[in-house]
Amino acid sequence: MSSSISQMRSQLLSIRFGTSKPVLVLSFLLCSVCSALPAHAEIVGGPSTVRYRAGVIASICTITATDGELGASTNRSVISSSASELSGGFFGNPTFAAIDVTSNMGATGTLIATTPTLTGPTAATTSQLRFRNLSFATNATENLAADGSLKTTLDVRFDAPAGGFNNGTYTATAVVTCNQ
Repeated sequence: MSSSISQMRSQLLSIRFGTSKPVLVLSFLLCSVCSALPAHAEIVGGPSTVRYRAGVIASICTITATDGELGASTNRSVISSSASELSGGFFGNPTFAAIDVTSNMGATGTLIATTPTLTGPTAATTSQLRFRNLSFATNATENLAADGSLKTTLDVRFDAPAGGFNNGTYTATAVVTCNQ
């Protein structure tokens, strides 16, 4: 078959355009090539179904916190992580907690802090907290940025009963969560 294709090529090259011969040679050449190809691809075996498992879409929120430190007013009436709340001087090294949030919730997400707890020899009469330097309250909420992130601070404040806080070690905790 390869020698007949060579002959067709040489005939095709020797024919001038403008005559009827090139059409005949080309049609012969095209028919020869077409007959060498299969008319359709043969299906072997049965069909197979491709399935996709369910995709899970979930809100993701990662909160990274750096602990704060408490201080006490010299008159023992207030324990706080904010030095500005400890009027008249203070003991300790009051420091806010730093919070960094990364999420896929965008601006629809919020960071929520619930009422803090104080552990120590004397129970507090008032327990409050705040994000950044906003007003103290029993709960606090802050909106996430459009990209779902937030960098903020958290302060706590505890008021003592009459007579002040007794000597001892005090610790505080606050629970911070993301919500959408």
